[in-house]
Amino acid sequence: MQANSTAPLRIRYLLLSATVGASDLKDEGEAVAEKENLSFAISVILNSAAPTLRALAIHNVSLLPPLGKPLATAPFPHLTHLSVPHFYPSFAADAALPSLRALHISQCAYRLDPRSYADFEFGALLAEGAPRLTYLRLSGLLESYTVLQFLRMHLGVPFTAASWHSDYFLEHDELHAYVEGSPEAARAAAHSAQLNELRHIVVQPGIPRDDDDAEFECTYGAWEHYEMLAGLQDIAKDHARGVGIGELRLLAESAEYTFDEVRRDWEDVIRGGDGPWAMETE
Repeated sequence: MQANSTAPLRIRYLLLSATVGASDLKDEGEAVAEKENLSFAISVILNSAAPTLRALAIHNVSLLPPLGKPLATAPFPHLTHLSVPHFYPSFAADAALPSLRALHISQCAYRLDPRSYADFEFGALLAEGAPRLTYLRLSGLLESYTVLQFLRMHLGVPFTAASWHSDYFLEHDELHAYVEGSPEAARAAAHSAQLNELRHIVVQPGIPRDDDDAEFECTYGAWEHYEMLAGLQDIAKDHARGVGIGELRLLAESAEYTFDEVRRDWEDVIRGGDGPWAMETE
């Protein structure tokens, strides 16, 4: 890509998607080699584009480096719009994306929850990784109480037990809001204060997948997911009544953020639109 050009690359908008045909390969070794070759190619592209990139959309989780590894070794000083399947600590090589204003985490099915990730707090992730964030969208969200806690704290929507029917959640309301006066609440308030420009949030819950839907309905994971949905709806209703600050849009559940949607939103951003961060239905 660089060998045929004497001038440095100036890529401002980039969409990455790929299909790895592992099932058609002869053996596991070939599948591993193909994935390594793909990872290397993506790394070369991103490191070359990083200095000038403004908007980046990555469709496949297979295009991301292993969890905890930076997306590229080069910094992204001008990146303002980012849509990626996952977002995690150390996502950027220089620890933060200083110009990022709009972040879309498109496959939140990996559970943004501190019970799954040690010392993993959603507010801290955003404050440290994207301190100038203005627009946030979470798609495919499953079983995450961390997001409920963050939304209540950041949007200023207090938790009230009056509308809850689950005895367990009436006894464990810390799953929906930080316990007042706790160290967790103090840290969350500090992170929220750092994100003082974040005022527009879009949430699209995912649809749990299981080989046997009837069996899944009886699992603890399904129960957690439906309680999370109830929590999101509770926050959205209070916010719609004028409680709290900022803007919140709760979308209908969706099983997948498809490539057609990625491309449509990416092209809309290039034209100057809001892409996946639109706060109103056209």
